[in-house]
Formats: sequence, structure tokens, C-alpha cells
Amino acid sequence: LLVGGLQVFLTRSKWGKAMRAMSDNPNLALLSGIDNKKVVMLTWVIAGGLCAASGFFLGFNTELKSMMGWHMLLPMFAAAILGGVGRVEGAVLGGLIVGIAEELSVLVIPSEYKAAMAFAILLFMLLVRPTGLLKGKVL
Repeated sequence: LLVGGLQVFLTRSKWGKAMRAMSDNPNLALLSGIDNKKVVMLTWVIAGGLCAASGFFLGFNTELKSMMGWHMLLPMFAAAILGGVGRVEGAVLGGLIVGIAEELSVLVIPSEYKAAMAFAILLFMLLVRPTGLLKGKVL
């Protein structure tokens, strides 16, 4: 629901279109009359809310610790690169692929090394197609 709501917001609302315009070409967006400060503030509010929601949902699945998100950093980064940076639907697709690959990797390698599968996917994707599966931005 959160990802679907974010996608609808970014594609259909005035502020979502302003965010995408600032992401594509900040100078042209400023010349078009988009308020830079409001867009940046709204972007940080949405990002903070999504991070809080992800921490909340991760807390349901594991025990609550101060550094519980640290182990999720590499798989999330690999999922974003795999799907295409800047694409919401790419992040979902990349997350599904990385998650399934990590869980199936325990059939072949010890479970302590399943995070290495996310790293291997990340390296392979950067070598083969740096824009990701859905052709996001090249960093």
C-alpha cells in the first residue's frame, strides 16, 4: 500500500511531478517556477516517513535493536541498483529478486553468507547493465 501510494503520488499529484522534475533537471525546474525549498522539505518528510514505516515493519519480523537496519543496508542498495535507481517499480522488482535469491542461496552456501548473494547480484548488475532492469539513472 505504501509503495502504491508513493507511485500514485509521484505520477499524479502536482508535488510529485515537481519532485520528478527537480530530480531530472533542477535548473529547468527552478526556471519553471517550482519552489525548491518546499519540494526538498516534502521529499525529506516522505523519505523519513517511509524509513520509519520500514523500521516499524522490520521490528515486527525481528527483535528491536538500535542497529537492526544495518544488516538490511546492502540488500536494499542492491535491490535499488538491480531495479533501476529512481524507479519505484524497479525497487519493488529488485527487492523481490534479491530477497528470493538470498533465501534460495542457503541451499548452496551457509546461511551466514547469504548477504554475499546481494553483493554478488549488485556486482553482476553493475558490470552487465548499470542502469538496472528498468533503466533508471546512472549514478
